[in-house]
Amino acid sequence: ADVDWAAPYEGAGARRVDLPTYPFQHTRYWLRPAAVAAPAADRADAQEPVRSQALWAAVHDGDVKAASVQLGAEEAGIEEPLSAVLPHLAAWHDRCRAAAQTNALRYRVVWEPLPARAARRRLGGRWLVVGQDGDGLVPELTG
Repeated sequence: ADVDWAAPYEGAGARRVDLPTYPFQHTRYWLRPAAVAAPAADRADAQEPVRSQALWAAVHDGDVKAASVQLGAEEAGIEEPLSAVLPHLAAWHDRCRAAAQTNALRYRVVWEPLPARAARRRLGGRWLVVGQDGDGLVPELTG
């Protein structure tokens, strides 16, 4: 049976197009992928200062000498106590980064002021405005 291909697309503005028949014709018919946002981990790393990144790299590597240099305490003789603390610091930093990655994925409400011409526009219909006497709402809303 013949299929009426025009019926499902009626009114949609669809039309037939010629596709290449020669396999090596250099015309692309594929959509380009949209730019993909950087993963949350990359955004979190970008917000961390370079000096801080060097410290945390030393902490995660367990490099006591490099960590003490980054802390500016290489002459303080803190290598031994610092070596006991590094694994705990690394675990804490991992938890903080995981929380930052999760927070980067959350929905955020952002308030932006309207342009001046939009602010002067009168809104139609009925509106319920809740406020206290003395807030100056009535003159502001009816003026």
